[in-house]
Amino acid sequence: MKLHLPKVLLSAVLTACCAFSAQAVELPDTYTQITIADSNQLSDYTTNTETDSYAFLLGQDIVVSSDITMDGGNLLFTSSDGLPSVSLEFTGGDAPALSNQSSLVFDTLSGLSFTNYKDSAIYTSGNLVIQNVNDGVEDSENPDVLFTGNTATATTTSSYYYSYSYGGAIYADSVSITGNGDVTFTGNTATASSSYAYSYAYSYGGAIYARSGDVSITGNGDVSFLENSASTTSSNDADHSYGGAIYAGGGVSITGNGDVSFSGNSASSSSLSSGIFSFGGAIYASSVNITGNRDVSFLGNSVSSCGSRGGAIYAFSGVCITGNGDVTFSENSVSSFYFDSVGGAIYAAGGDVSITGNGDVLFTGNSASSSASSSNAYSYGGAICSEIGNVSISGNETVCFEKNYESENSTYRLRSIHVGGENVHGEYVEGDLNLSAKTGGHITIYDSVYGGTTSLNADYTDADGNTQQAKGNIIFSGQYTKTHLDAILEANHEGRVATDAEILNSRTSTLGDTTLYGGTLQVLDGAILDTASLSVEAGSRARVLLRDAELKGSAGITFDAGTTLQVQGDSLITGDVLLLAGSSLDIDGAITINGGLTLGQGLTLSGDILVNIQNLEIGQSLTLVSGLESLAVQTQELVRSVEYTTVLSGQELSAADYFS
Repeated sequence: MKLHLPKVLLSAVLTACCAFSAQAVELPDTYTQITIADSNQLSDYTTNTETDSYAFLLGQDIVVSSDITMDGGNLLFTSSDGLPSVSLEFTGGDAPALSNQSSLVFDTLSGLSFTNYKDSAIYTSGNLVIQNVNDGVEDSENPDVLFTGNTATATTTSSYYYSYSYGGAIYADSVSITGNGDVTFTGNTATASSSYAYSYAYSYGGAIYARSGDVSITGNGDVSFLENSASTTSSNDADHSYGGAIYAGGGVSITGNGDVSFSGNSASSSSLSSGIFSFGGAIYASSVNITGNRDVSFLGNSVSSCGSRGGAIYAFSGVCITGNGDVTFSENSVSSFYFDSVGGAIYAAGGDVSITGNGDVLFTGNSASSSASSSNAYSYGGAICSEIGNVSISGNETVCFEKNYESENSTYRLRSIHVGGENVHGEYVEGDLNLSAKTGGHITIYDSVYGGTTSLNADYTDADGNTQQAKGNIIFSGQYTKTHLDAILEANHEGRVATDAEILNSRTSTLGDTTLYGGTLQVLDGAILDTASLSVEAGSRARVLLRDAELKGSAGITFDAGTTLQVQGDSLITGDVLLLAGSSLDIDGAITINGGLTLGQGLTLSGDILVNIQNLEIGQSLTLVSGLESLAVQTQELVRSVEYTTVLSGQELSAADYFS
């Protein structure tokens, strides 16, 4: 059970009730305190040296006009001590409202907004802190911290020049947004363009650019990044866009907030050259940590370019999403016209992806697609890709992957997760996949997955640091394969239905050596689970259910003592199957085994197979393989067991002797 504070209570706790009366802000001794009753007083401080340090004590709500721009120094804006907290509003101009500060702090205000600046709203060389901004009123249409419609634009003026655009709303070394009410960044853009030969364009962070430090968004109310973008336009081979909403040279940490939403953010290049890349439709960072928030959603974020990675999140060293409420990644996408498209929702370039201890987790409709016919073009991971790291999904309430897909030159495959594989140097790297469904929960995959060494229902560490056993259900299902593929083809205006090859590829999950440690692995309704090997842990009471589906194990499928293989419907097993002493085989349907079947102890027959045995007539027989010492025949009324001292290979049980 997860405890979530109501939004009003959460905001009140996080901001320590600072909304209605200003708390005493501890001011550094080196700061000169200036009382401000009118925005015009700020015009006296528009030019400051790096050593100037001012604390502006606001006595009433202040609107700063576009003709006031403050340059340099260490600046702090706060409400006057003992008065109700006041708001500070900056209205747009052609230059940043604040620039070149060594440090910049906004503390204990009722509201803070920057609107429609044309060259970033804040362009500071130091650290930016926004904290304790809260009017105490829950109103999603009027957030307490708002950056909207700000832009950073750069254009080259001649050949051999570069244009760089950084942070449509904020440029800083590091950014901390802490303990505020609702925080919203909407419609901010960073754009760079060039129309000259051998001149290049780069854009970083549609809303926030943190040059070398971290972006920390902690303990606020609801946090929203909506329709922010980083984009480039040119005709050359070195145009790149990074982070549609946030670019961080360090890490991004989003922790302890209310609802967190990234929606409609994008990183893109419209150049038609073959050397253009874009990364991170919402976030580009060294690492991304999203922890302890209420609900988290990434909706409709996108990357489009010659080569594209991370439709919602791109991280060098890993992504951790843990201890939140419900988590949703929906309709995020990467698309390319020449090179690769990787990670429709999440791409980890050199680290792990961990999604642990959240509420209900849903990945739906995310995609990685390439329209090129070139051999350079490939698409990996409709939802998640970690090419040289690992992916771990464990201890969430429920998990569902559906309608996530890869496409290459109009050929489609449902695939949600890609771990490992061939890297950019042509080397094969194996990444581990861990799927652990908490007891009473489930992980359902309606798409397919690709991974190396795989652990299913291994013990995991919960959000409180405790080790938990995983005894839930891990389900691979082909129930909706054709339906989902046909809907995707229609949405992409392909004018056709899915081919048999597309359906087969979409149903087939390919894994390395795989171990089931507990709970149930279900392969259902046309799904194909193709493993290098499958082992079911001794004494785990784990069960593999195969129903109208296919299970492959090229190096063998082994059931240890205390485990069960249950087969229903018309199913196929490819590979040698070994059921050690103490394991069970329960067949209710038609099973075909392309390989050897070695039974260590018991065989239970039911359903259609039982009916076939009971209908044996005089003179007909059932032939047993060697090593079978007992046969349990189950009906609704009784269980009749016939014991044999020795059953030799090829020996027959006659219907006339043993069955009525």
